[in-house]
Amino acid sequence: PSAIDTIYHTSQRLAEVARVANSPALHAPYAGQRLSIDRLRREPSAEYMLWHRLRGLGFTPAQVEDMAASLDAQSGMEWRSASHIVVRDRDAFVIAAQPAAQPTPIVMPEPGLYRYGEALRLRVHTGVVDAGFTLSRTATCATLDADAVSWPLTLRRVQQGDRFVPLGMTGSKLVSDYLTDRKKNILEKRAQLVVADATGRIVWLVGERPDNRCRITDHSRRYLMLSVSEDD
Repeated sequence: PSAIDTIYHTSQRLAEVARVANSPALHAPYAGQRLSIDRLRREPSAEYMLWHRLRGLGFTPAQVEDMAASLDAQSGMEWRSASHIVVRDRDAFVIAAQPAAQPTPIVMPEPGLYRYGEALRLRVHTGVVDAGFTLSRTATCATLDADAVSWPLTLRRVQQGDRFVPLGMTGSKLVSDYLTDRKKNILEKRAQLVVADATGRIVWLVGERPDNRCRITDHSRRYLMLSVSEDD
């Protein structure tokens, strides 16, 4: 019985190869970390094209077959090999190396330099809002009203149900919805970091936007500056 199954599946794969024998994809392979669903739908064999891109990454033929069958499925499906992960996002398959174990959240009781995981550093600094004060506009730095934040602070991954009030807005928004609006894929959403204060309120969506309730105003007397960087 196993021989019959093997012959059947082999004949199916040979048929897939025959359908794409003249495809330009054989000469210009799919590249990058995103494989467009629409493009795969237009191919003679989405399964073969997926295999063509994923070969060498440890995925089994059954996994690749399952991916091809999910072109019309909802986002969120994922497949893992020993070294990589593929996630079915809204409009593409996203390929990434298997993430390392999630670092433990870092509790920050006072200003200083903190390390999160192996490469990320967060510098916490406070000061007086005086005539020489300049508000940072870079994505890697957030400047907040120090009196609007409760210590200790915590740096962690985003959690389901997290909400914040994006700078410039008055109403709260789910972090997941905000990241969707920013065109972030599923893996980027999972890796998103936040800084929360002692009340649990998110004061900074790291690399994106601070909370409007902690913004610097004309009445601010002290500032709290948070900046992230990665080791070279």
